[in-house]
Amino acid sequence: MVDAAAPFAKPELEFLIEASKRVNFVVFALTKTDAYPGWRTILEDDRAQLQAHAPRFGSAPWFPVSARLAELAMTMPREAAPELIRESRIAELQHALIDLAGKGHLLAQTNVLRAVRSEFIRLDLQVGDRMKATDPDPGDMAKAKADRAALAARKRTESRQWSLALNTETQRARVEATGRLRNYVTALQEDFLNKIEKGKGEEIKGLPQEVDRALHALSVRLSHDLEFRFRKVAERTLAQVFGPHELQFVLRRLNATLRHALATKPRRDGGGPDNVMIAMSAGGMAFMAGRGAVAGASALGASALIGGSLLIPVAGVGLGLAAGAFILYRRRVQTDRQQARVWLREVLGEARAALSDEIMHRFTDLQYALTLALDDAIERRLQQLDAHIAEIDKALAEDKASRAKRKAVLQAERDGLRARVKQVDEVLVRARSLAPARPTEEQT
Repeated sequence: MVDAAAPFAKPELEFLIEASKRVNFVVFALTKTDAYPGWRTILEDDRAQLQAHAPRFGSAPWFPVSARLAELAMTMPREAAPELIRESRIAELQHALIDLAGKGHLLAQTNVLRAVRSEFIRLDLQVGDRMKATDPDPGDMAKAKADRAALAARKRTESRQWSLALNTETQRARVEATGRLRNYVTALQEDFLNKIEKGKGEEIKGLPQEVDRALHALSVRLSHDLEFRFRKVAERTLAQVFGPHELQFVLRRLNATLRHALATKPRRDGGGPDNVMIAMSAGGMAFMAGRGAVAGASALGASALIGGSLLIPVAGVGLGLAAGAFILYRRRVQTDRQQARVWLREVLGEARAALSDEIMHRFTDLQYALTLALDDAIERRLQQLDAHIAEIDKALAEDKASRAKRKAVLQAERDGLRARVKQVDEVLVRARSLAPARPTEEQT
């Protein structure tokens, strides 16, 4: 969902660049076209930015829509509604999404294939290092020993600095997430206050249902925002500890440690006992936006320089009105605008407090999990360097024929990996045909 008010902002573009590394294709909806007559210019600017920075999404279909016109059409006489519905362009987007939903299993499989491709590339890099060890250069031995000594020294002298850096990154991201939440809730409150001011009796009576839907949408948006920020905290922290060439060796075990540390944290009751207006759930351990089906293989971000991906399992936040909010509305409000305003402020205030508390706990859990994962990753990287040094020693002790034989075996393994990558690429190219067609020029 992209706003027609302005082209992509930097955070949005960064998110799409990262997503393009793990998602085969997307569908874009350009919203609020009724409010911005120049939306076609914004659309072309957005497409140009995608082509330049995330070319995989450069040919993705765009659907300009107006939810306001679609809602207005529902209140118009039957003979006038079709024209507004056509202008809203909602039908084209609905048909495209229904078509995609029918191919949901295939879409999930393509994203799994893209993650598998990243794993093949990581394995290819490891086999390449093992091939170098079969034909050892004294300089490689010296470099491996120097890398091991440097990492061990950094672990002794900089572990406190890494801990402080992780704490700083976590706190900064938590403040940013809380600020975004405040902006979301403020915008929501202003929108509903305007509806209360301008709405008629029946519209005011239906306010709880609208607020309930809006809170659910807010929770989905916040879940995506937390996913993005969690990944950024982890990537920035890793970048301070490991170089790009080292990340490929620690990512897989780091992912397993993160999953274990986060999954074994005791679950808290979402919302707390004092929330009579809000029902909140932070369901079981799964990936954001219901992607649990591909949780084992889906990639939630990584450096562009590595073949693997950083996986952070995060429970999605569910939010909506509790029964008490509906009961209180019926008793106190009905069509009273003043009471409706009071009720709205109470509901949104409680929602904001509950979500702020949840954000604080989420970042605390993330900091704990990353601390454990980093310690484990450093230890295992030291063990890998020890094994690499031992392999070079073994190769130096072997005769030339034995080294050539071992190198041939590794070359065959590498050729097999590259053949699989080529096969996956061919399947992914064919899978692009699953994307819905662009709207015609007449439709836009």
